[in-house]
Amino acid sequence: INDVYEPFAEQVRRIVPFDRIVICDVDVDRDVFTARYIQGLNVPGMESNEPRPLQGSLVAEVARSPAGVVKYLGAADGVQHEYPNLNKWYDAGIRATVGVPLVSGDDVTCVLFLASTMPEAYDDNTLELANRVGDQISGAIANSLLFAERVLAEEALAESESRFRGVFENSPIAIGLTSPDGRIIDVNQATCTLLGYTEEELVGQSSMKFLHPEDVKANEALMHRVLDGERTSYTTEQRYVTKSGSIIWGRATGTVVKDKTGTNLFR
Repeated sequence: INDVYEPFAEQVRRIVPFDRIVICDVDVDRDVFTARYIQGLNVPGMESNEPRPLQGSLVAEVARSPAGVVKYLGAADGVQHEYPNLNKWYDAGIRATVGVPLVSGDDVTCVLFLASTMPEAYDDNTLELANRVGDQISGAIANSLLFAERVLAEEALAESESRFRGVFENSPIAIGLTSPDGRIIDVNQATCTLLGYTEEELVGQSSMKFLHPEDVKANEALMHRVLDGERTSYTTEQRYVTKSGSIIWGRATGTVVKDKTGTNLFR
């Protein structure tokens, strides 16, 4: 995201002088806003990118204002009296700010603030310039936010997969994944130890191959009831045939993993 914001901030400074620039994304559904980019004058207590309540904030007012707003911070009648959080801006020396909504499609995705330590530094002409700047950058910022959300989602997915893989591989209980037609996709070491086969020998084979022939029909009947949606899982005791030909008893639990559309992926 900074690859978008940094050059943008330098270009804005040439058009509208500022001591601080802040770009906040707006999440109407969660009723919060988050400062995604901050540059310039340090404001203690306002430097984090933690979500903040949207309701009752200047960000909300700007998001509702198609043309944006110009606000002054003064000792007696400054906007900080209406929005107490801006007292921190006032204490840091900020005396004027201009805020404009950044629109992508029909939605306000972000709000841009420029702030100055000069009293009444901004006026309607500045507001018009800020809106023109916002029109130019809003699309790029919306795309950068979508990219950032995708990256976060991919990181969360990778972390989830890593946790699952750790549990799967290190479990002392035999675990296997098979396709809907019963072909083995993956097994853990406990399964290999139980049956006496290597992972390479098991993957691709029918899971029924390792059941005692007399238990195959009952197992298939139970799994078909799960695949057809009649039940979510089953537990049964059945016999397994190891690589050495010995017969061992085990308690098996079977279920089905589905995708968002309800299609069976694994069992």
